Amino acid sequence: MNVNSPSRDRRPLLAVVLLLLSTAVLRAEVSLPKIIGDNLVLQRDCAVPIWGGAAPGEKVTVAFAGQEKSAVADASGRWAVKLDPLAASAEPREMTVAGASTIRLTNILVGEVWLCSGQSNMEYALGVAKKWAPAAAATDPVLAAEMKKPAWPQVRLFLVEKKLAAPEVVSTGWHEASGAARDEFSAVGGCFGLELQRRLGVPVGLIESSWGGSRIEEWTPREAYARLEAEFTGAAALSYERDSAFVGRNYDAMVKPLAPYALRGVIWYQGESNVLAYNDGPRYEAKMRTWADSWRAAWQRLGMPFYFVQVAPFLYSPRKDKIAHSPQELPLLWEAQAAAARRPGMGVVATIDLVPDVANIHPPLKREVGLRLAGLALERTYGKPGPAWQSPEFAGLEIRGNEAIVKFAHTGGRLMVRDGGEPAEFEIAGADSAFVAAKASIQGDTVVVSSPAVAVPCAVRFAWNEAARPNLTGANGLPVYPFRSNPPAK
Repeated sequence: MNVNSPSRDRRPLLAVVLLLLSTAVLRAEVSLPKIIGDNLVLQRDCAVPIWGGAAPGEKVTVAFAGQEKSAVADASGRWAVKLDPLAASAEPREMTVAGASTIRLTNILVGEVWLCSGQSNMEYALGVAKKWAPAAAATDPVLAAEMKKPAWPQVRLFLVEKKLAAPEVVSTGWHEASGAARDEFSAVGGCFGLELQRRLGVPVGLIESSWGGSRIEEWTPREAYARLEAEFTGAAALSYERDSAFVGRNYDAMVKPLAPYALRGVIWYQGESNVLAYNDGPRYEAKMRTWADSWRAAWQRLGMPFYFVQVAPFLYSPRKDKIAHSPQELPLLWEAQAAAARRPGMGVVATIDLVPDVANIHPPLKREVGLRLAGLALERTYGKPGPAWQSPEFAGLEIRGNEAIVKFAHTGGRLMVRDGGEPAEFEIAGADSAFVAAKASIQGDTVVVSSPAVAVPCAVRFAWNEAARPNLTGANGLPVYPFRSNPPAK
């Protein structure tokens, strides 16, 4: 008789029991999404969602700034709480998330949080000299000087990596605005956030989720884009159909996992690829509306601000793309952006004066773009003064004999010519819609436009060319936004 045999027989069972116990322990570990971690900034003055995973039925307690909020994980292991509104604070504090295990997060601030998204002109990094040409010092010495500072106190950065790995966003986490984390962050977003921090005097957290060459369809949830297609019939519907392989893919991997992290708003720089691929023109307004409303729905904030950048002048027409581009395709997108900016909670800043080389689709003057976006946010969202951002806009047309009188809004009290000459880039047409170059002169806050070739004017357009270099500005020195006086009815 082998007296050791019963013991050997129990070993496999014991191993199974230990494996099950260890698995249960692992499953009970409390977890958080990547967007919630050390060094983060929480949005002030609103309920703050904190969420994560745990074993089903496990109670999880979140403690921060004197508050304790608890929730029980549901059958799928998900739990969520909401902290009561918090006052802004630059004091680094700790948060604990405790269940069967405990997570301690450190160096947490409370202030303003913005999401920065779009394609390569948003992705264009602060460490431009390392990734892009020409170097920052040659194009923007002020930004180059800012980058020499070891850090930007009270600015925190979260960079979403360009990986289509849903459902968890891929990132190295939150970082203070210094070193490689700052170098790799959006120049437009970084300059925007730095200006907000200076003007508001509170910490600012910036989340960047951008991808060079991406189209707005990629940032729009598939179900939302399907509803957009359904709004149109016949030939119009066909124009909204896109390759289903990429509709929503960036949203699914790089935006959806961020919700419902509390934000103040979104800044956006995108549109070039929608000219290159589709000549989208008027369609882009509906696409922007669908995109913005879908993000607002994801965050359950119907009034969340969306501020965006006019696509910069660029020579699309010489390119050998699958579809040909006329010099007017970009102005059609500008018109769509201007229309979208008139929707509640949206606004646009001009860039037509910030392009030293129209052959470069990545104009380097990103600090000024960021400052204009900051000025827009400061005025519209915070009710505070900031950098100039508002460009004069077309407000009406009056015909007097052989002259067309163009009226403007948001001039700041007067119109000016930047180079001291006559207003450039005006064209005029009669009933035949054949536009010709026109002579223009400023009279108060209007511009009088005429041409010997047009006896009875019917229409005027301004800066209606992809390479436009207008010199007409408002009192604040910002350029008049391109327009045509009589776009076709939709």
